[in-house]
Amino acid sequence: MSKAKRGDREGVDGKKKRRKHEEEAGEIILTNGLEEDSAAAAPSSAAAGEGGGGGLSKIIADYRVSAESLSSLAERGISEFFPIQWMSFDLLYDKHDLIGRARTGQGKTLAFSLPIIERLLAKGLIKPHAKKRVPLVLVLLPTRELSIQVAKEFEALAHDRYATLCVYGGAPELPQVQALQKGVDVVVGTPGRIIDMLERKALKVEKLRAFILDEADQMLQNNFQEDVEKIFAHIARERATPIGGDEADTAATTDVTGPIKNLQMALFSATLPSWVHSIAQRFMKPDRETVDVTKSEKVKTSHSVQHLAMVCGYHARAPTLGDVLTIYAGLHGRCIVFTETKAQANEIALSSSIKDNCQALHGDIPQSQREVTLKAFKDGRFRCLVATDVAARGLHIDDVELVVQLSPPRDIDTYVHRVGRTGRANKKGIALMFCNRNDAPYLSAIEKKTGCKFQRVGVPQPEELLRATASAVLEDVMADDIPPNILNAFQDAAEQLIQSHGAVDAVCRCFCELSGFNEGFKVRSPLTGREGFRTYVLRYQATQIRTKGYIWGFLNRNFGEDVTAKISAVIKLADASGAAFDVADDVCPAFEEAYKQIPSRFTSSMTLEPVTSASQLPDLDDDQPAALRDGNNGGDNASDASSGRHSGYRGGMKRRTYDGQRDGGPAAKRGRGGGSSFGGGRGSFGGGGGRGRGYGRGRGRGGG
Repeated sequence: MSKAKRGDREGVDGKKKRRKHEEEAGEIILTNGLEEDSAAAAPSSAAAGEGGGGGLSKIIADYRVSAESLSSLAERGISEFFPIQWMSFDLLYDKHDLIGRARTGQGKTLAFSLPIIERLLAKGLIKPHAKKRVPLVLVLLPTRELSIQVAKEFEALAHDRYATLCVYGGAPELPQVQALQKGVDVVVGTPGRIIDMLERKALKVEKLRAFILDEADQMLQNNFQEDVEKIFAHIARERATPIGGDEADTAATTDVTGPIKNLQMALFSATLPSWVHSIAQRFMKPDRETVDVTKSEKVKTSHSVQHLAMVCGYHARAPTLGDVLTIYAGLHGRCIVFTETKAQANEIALSSSIKDNCQALHGDIPQSQREVTLKAFKDGRFRCLVATDVAARGLHIDDVELVVQLSPPRDIDTYVHRVGRTGRANKKGIALMFCNRNDAPYLSAIEKKTGCKFQRVGVPQPEELLRATASAVLEDVMADDIPPNILNAFQDAAEQLIQSHGAVDAVCRCFCELSGFNEGFKVRSPLTGREGFRTYVLRYQATQIRTKGYIWGFLNRNFGEDVTAKISAVIKLADASGAAFDVADDVCPAFEEAYKQIPSRFTSSMTLEPVTSASQLPDLDDDQPAALRDGNNGGDNASDASSGRHSGYRGGMKRRTYDGQRDGGPAAKRGRGGGSSFGGGRGSFGGGGGRGRGYGRGRGRGGG
């Protein structure tokens, strides 16, 4: 049966079948701009498959798609639509204005590019050999990188049937102007450069048929709303009169509101905040359609992504990155690390434990270098990309196994977009976020809004690293098909090594060299992630402690000042039976020996145990301020210092800013507090500081 006949047949009963299919799939369609449940909605005839659409099918060949496009998609292994794609295809093909929402990585770009191009080709509106032709499609995006990727999607479908041009700032204007003068059919670009081209009259929009805003939420959130309105006003003046408007009035004003006749408009986004709907109401047709495939989903992020939260002090995060990459991405997996600022991205790229295998990507890097960096990352020439949100917005990079957030983001939508860089196209991925213990309420808010569930994990320990590395090296060695002549070249050396150390020891030595673990490990605290510290848990059998000052009192009475000066990060246990804390590795023998010397009448009702992994840590009191600042002898405030010789972490507000900064704990009574960036420290990433007076027993300096 021909596609046309099949379409006619489906048009008769398409509504009923499609409605049933949507109910079974649990999808939601918002029709005519109003939210409706799929069980009660009556989708438009376009949605139902009238006019030859695919109707119920997810198979691309069942839709109005040309042989050339099918061939292009097949070459990339694409034969079926994602929900956002099949639910949008007929609507866009039949010229409906549309708002589309789907989880990141679910194919929003193809959802709008394919149906619009197929319609223009089928109608004969694209004339590839005509000279000086003007664009028919304009796509607006918030970043240069995303513009390049969307342009490549259009180019992949072209098969010499139309021309695509990508315009963005940071690239020479002359080649872009010359390409426009020669004639193009699709223009993809960022708002700033699009406005430049319009004002120079290099970009003609009088015959524009489709105007698409991709990543619309971020476009408007990044203060591009005025630019979008300016572009829309220019289109209105140059090519058509707004429906119900006056042409003379339109030409004289930049405040244009209302849809433009014969211009299709689409908004695509991963989130739909209220101001996206506001833009839609101002510029789109009243009968616009909305397809939201996340509305009925409890999980707003990719189902294939595992969400991890790692409690780790800020100073320990950069040194820990290399081990995190090894544990969660193996020896070859790719990773994107998100930072809040450009300075942090540079710091990680230049001085962290992954500096030899990463590059930075942010707005201060020249555009030409950014393109080189992205290409090198996609080609696998380095493993880790350290990026800010703006630079990495919408990056479509396959096979990113791990996304790391150096600190919790400013808002939940940003978290959703960040983790969307992994787990794309239903592939498995891991999203790991470094945090402090006082971030627990924010993590709960993310879980509630997105439906994801965080698994709390500790910083990687030496034993975990060795196991993970040995497994990865073994897999590589077993999988490598090494030519016999290469193996023979190493035979004499292998025999000599076996004679010197024995077969098993010889192989172990080779594993150590291959993995890079040929030096001793530095001990690392499971509590805070700091190198050079061990974690202990002190419990009382019949005593409930109300403050950490009780623990400090015990420590100060029974251990010398040379030991207590190197005890830090005291955190009360959730059941109030004791506390966990860190002890500097160099005084651990003295600490354990001093504990043994305490008379048994004092220790018979308590236990002191070392903790070697995060899984051994008992539940901690998340309501107290995070004792993860890099000061010494921490408490909530200076009153926790029993003898006056030691005090807690710097005072300050317990306020959470969600911008990558941390404020200190509660201010000491009658003391000087005040948080500082990244944990209340001196300098840009300082550790402690501040003075405070206790409630009853002395004064102390803040840890530093």
